Amino acid sequence: LVWPEPPETARIEFIRSITSDKDLVSDTTFSQDVINFLAGSKPPPNSIIEPMGLAVSDDGQVLYVADTGRQQVLVFDFGQKKFSTIAGFAHPLGLALDAQQNLYVVDQATKQIKVFDPAGKELRSFTDKSVVRPTGIAIDRQRGKVYVVDTAIKASEEHTVKIFSPEGKLLGHI
Repeated sequence: LVWPEPPETARIEFIRSITSDKDLVSDTTFSQDVINFLAGSKPPPNSIIEPMGLAVSDDGQVLYVADTGRQQVLVFDFGQKKFSTIAGFAHPLGLALDAQQNLYVVDQATKQIKVFDPAGKELRSFTDKSVVRPTGIAIDRQRGKVYVVDTAIKASEEHTVKIFSPEGKLLGHI
């Protein structure tokens, strides 16, 4: 499956589906997942429940999935054929990686951004009193800035993008 279809040059290509840690060792297709669903097969224990954000390592070998249903970040390391989780979240949403492959996770319920090293060890967390409802995150590696989307709530006027330093100092907002 590609988009756009030929004769146009394909810019997006379906490669495989990933639903659980079992997909590290076997290349499950979407069709097989649909057949399993229709047949009433139980999902594997480490399956994705409610994915909300993802990030991919620079080498393309590690996939991080923020799963709000599990309140965890699922880590699929295809190079090592290893599955792990990072716990300690109330509502993980946005994910981003810096140049050192440290993982930044937006936890909406706690209004924090938590930072983990590549091994999953928490390095730090940060927030600001002006953060109302953080949902997304992006990192500008060149300029050394972390952009956090704050969708706030209906009654709030704080519908902004907060700009932080990688260490967590609020630099401004858009």
